[in-house]
Amino acid sequence: DARVMTQNRIESVEVKRPERIRVRLVLDCSGSMSEDRRAVLRQAYVLFTLSLFEFSTMLNQARSNGDVGSEIAVTTQVITFGSYAQEIKPLRTDSSVEAFEAERASAIRAFPALSEPMGTTAGDRALELITQSITEVDKRNIESKKTLDLAFYITDGGADSEEQLAQ
Repeated sequence: DARVMTQNRIESVEVKRPERIRVRLVLDCSGSMSEDRRAVLRQAYVLFTLSLFEFSTMLNQARSNGDVGSEIAVTTQVITFGSYAQEIKPLRTDSSVEAFEAERASAIRAFPALSEPMGTTAGDRALELITQSITEVDKRNIESKKTLDLAFYITDGGADSEEQLAQ
């Protein structure tokens, strides 16, 4: 007489979530961007920033209800480029409610800069700004998965010369 027995086992696996999510928007404002492309760029900016603010708001509400135990913080940086690169909205370093509201205001103030033509296409300068801003502490936090650092590079892919395209 053979019997088949089963044993159900529940195993829990700890999932490491980042404590900080940094989203960097790198936006092409060079002369190769037509007005139609700039309109799409501005729409993408609005969608990204509103979505990330909504996500942050939902995290804050879940935390205040006790639904989320971790202190995940989301912050954005916006860099535009043309013949030069400029940071038009810095990363937020403080996690207070006041800093969160100031970040929203900063995102709104940055919007008009997306309409300013910035000359030739030199996107490598924007990426250099990001690289230079990453500290040794940031590198350790990224490697240990405490920080998730994302960059979205939005461009028409155009360049003013073959040399710039190669860069």
